[in-house]
Amino acid sequence: MIYPGSLSIIQKAMETLLSEGRAKLVRKYGGDRAKLVAADGNHIDTMFVDRRQVFHSTDPGRGRKLVICCEGNAAFYEAFGAMNIPLEAGFSVLGWNHPGFAGSSVSF
Repeated sequence: MIYPGSLSIIQKAMETLLSEGRAKLVRKYGGDRAKLVAADGNHIDTMFVDRRQVFHSTDPGRGRKLVICCEGNAAFYEAFGAMNIPLEAGFSVLGWNHPGFAGSSVSF
């Protein structure tokens, strides 16, 4: 099985879009990018947006709820990902890329 998003040709083609997407998450939502180190030494690229202090008119406690977005086969949290939906709704969000996708590493 192959993940299209892990192919270097696709990542190279999307490099600018991914970089711009990361910058938007930081600029617009105050996102915090981090790389978590897995037990096998690989790095998992993540973006956390803390909305606990953001007031949402229909549900003031939304920001205290964390939505974890696990992107799919050819999606990245920076672009084409599911992060925007809960962000626009006022939730705190953690997005991450699968091993081998964008800033996440993979070794076999």
